[in-house]
Amino acid sequence: MVSDVATWNDGMAVPARVPDTADIVSSDVLGNIPATAIWSDPQTIGEYDIVVDVNGNGLYDVNVDVLDDNDTMVTAGFIIPEFSAVMLLLMLITLSGIITYKKRLSL
Repeated sequence: MVSDVATWNDGMAVPARVPDTADIVSSDVLGNIPATAIWSDPQTIGEYDIVVDVNGNGLYDVNVDVLDDNDTMVTAGFIIPEFSAVMLLLMLITLSGIITYKKRLSL
């Protein structure tokens, strides 16, 4: 897995792998890659692509390598969104309401 690349071109260098992501995946005898966890603790906000450098040459080979850039929300294969300040505010209001309600019940 790498940081999002807007345009992948044949022969370009594959960017450095995101730290703590899988660097090896295995396939079955038919070449199918089963569902595989590639990032055990995705905490870094950002946009990412998944690329498998099949021949391990460090270059993106359009007819050999596997790429998931899925063009989701611009070009990224997937996105870890920023935690919204609005969501935090709603959570705090909800927590405040629950605490107030419980206090009234105990009176």
